[in-house]
Parts: sequence; structure tokens; C-alpha cells
Amino acid sequence: MSFVFPFLLIPAIALAQAKRDPQGRDIEGLIERAGNIINFLLTMAVIVAFIAIVIAGYQYIASYGSAEAMQKAKTNLTYIIVGLIIIILAKALVIFVLSALGINYSYLGL
Repeated sequence: MSFVFPFLLIPAIALAQAKRDPQGRDIEGLIERAGNIINFLLTMAVIVAFIAIVIAGYQYIASYGSAEAMQKAKTNLTYIIVGLIIIILAKALVIFVLSALGINYSYLGL
């Protein structure tokens, strides 16, 4: 048993030292860029959601009491808020999973 145990650690030791893929590219740099792109897309999605909330609010106000137009604006506002909640929960879920797995996600910008 004591003979097998050191051989089980070899992959962990090798992976701990390997910061590059077989072609010599920087893996951490690639992951960091992917994290930056995801952060940018999440930020843009939140900005678009807030603009859509303003537009839905304007549609509600501009409906002038028309029940059909008011209902359409309310439906749009509901969809926008649900989408915004999903965006926020998606980011929270990624952070939770990475921290639960013990992965350092600080360089991802999350």
C-alpha cells in the first residue's frame, strides 16, 4: 500500500506544476480572458435589462389606461425582472460552485 500511494500523487504534482497546455499556451491567461469576457457580457446584460425596464415603464405610462397596452407592459416588465434575477443568480452560482470546489476564482474577476 505504501508503494502505491506516492504514484497516486504524481498526477497532482504534475498538474500543480503545469501552467501551460501541450502547445505551450498560458492556460491561466486564457481562463482570465474568458472570465473578463463573461464579466463584460454579464455587465452588458444588466445594462440592457435596466434600459428595458425603463422602456417597459414608459410603455406602461404611455398606455393611457388601455388595458391591453398596460397588460403588455406589465408582462414585459415581469419578463425583464425574471431575466435580471436569472443573470444575477447565474453569476452567484458560478462563484458558489468555484468556492465550494476550492478553486481560486479571484483572477477571473468574478
